[in-house]
Amino acid sequence: MATTGLGPTLLSNTPKREEWIEELKAYKQFINYLGNAIPMNGEEPPPMVKVAILDDGARLADLNGVQHGWSFCADNQKYFVGPCKHGTEMAVCVRDICPVSELCIVRLDDSQALRWALDNNKGADVISMSWTYEMCPGNRDPDKDEFEKLVKEAVGSQKVILFGSLPDLGPTNVASSRSPVGLNGVIKISSSTRAGSVVEDNIHQFSDFLLPGHDIVNLQSELVRGSSFATAYAAGLAALILYSFRVLDAMLEDDNIARTALRVAKTPIGMKGIFDNLAPETGRAAGGGNSNIGRFVQPSGVLRAPPAALSALDKKVSHLRNIVNNLVPENLIRRVFPGGVPED
Repeated sequence: MATTGLGPTLLSNTPKREEWIEELKAYKQFINYLGNAIPMNGEEPPPMVKVAILDDGARLADLNGVQHGWSFCADNQKYFVGPCKHGTEMAVCVRDICPVSELCIVRLDDSQALRWALDNNKGADVISMSWTYEMCPGNRDPDKDEFEKLVKEAVGSQKVILFGSLPDLGPTNVASSRSPVGLNGVIKISSSTRAGSVVEDNIHQFSDFLLPGHDIVNLQSELVRGSSFATAYAAGLAALILYSFRVLDAMLEDDNIARTALRVAKTPIGMKGIFDNLAPETGRAAGGGNSNIGRFVQPSGVLRAPPAALSALDKKVSHLRNIVNNLVPENLIRRVFPGGVPED
């Protein structure tokens, strides 16, 4: 049985919009401006980024922008039919961070959904999986075997980044025994409080990073919590980063900095290194001395809009170039590609 990493829903007074998201507003406006300023010659498509959300579908009425999808659920319903509450909330979280992302909504069955996300229109750039199931080595399920094989292939392809949520089931349910979060190469996300501390359920679990997932306001103005929300935010942040790199690549055709950054970011080590550069405090501080706890990601410290004085387009592009340099420094490039960056 799969769990979503979604804790109990709490009715309360609606708090202010999540500060973590609000602090990215100016940067999102900046990168959208640059994306729209790219001269289009009709030969190259505009920069884009695709995020696949493997969940219970999504309600199209609650989503803006471009999205498409498919359903592999046994009931044969379309990906947008039915309540689709959890998947819709995950899609909204991704778009909260990266409004320009193209969403690929895939309704589970596990292995068929993942294969569709990888194959459809050259595949997704980022895959968000905010659910888990228990791995049972002594009692194999062919579909789950196929799913885990596909995850391994996806990680090895260096074309897609996969995020998985911790199950939020307390210390007796070890996350490493659950899929997809326990699989190698899947970036493991835990929910944090607004202050950046790990939530109680995951104090004794290993995670790569902490992102906000506690007291999130959903579409029904309810307070909800869970690592599933944190994972969708992580997927949205990865998409925003990839989109930024592609915008810079389109702006600086003769400069390899963005192309190299994209190659780095499409590897688990590379994306984790980028997230590390967005996380000023160590996991030990966030976890109260527990070295298993990942770092709390605070992207607004690096992803900043330029000051108003930098009004010229070339100055704005230079500002973005500096951001990319900070996210993907030379030491990270060497760590990902010790023998040098391979040719495309």
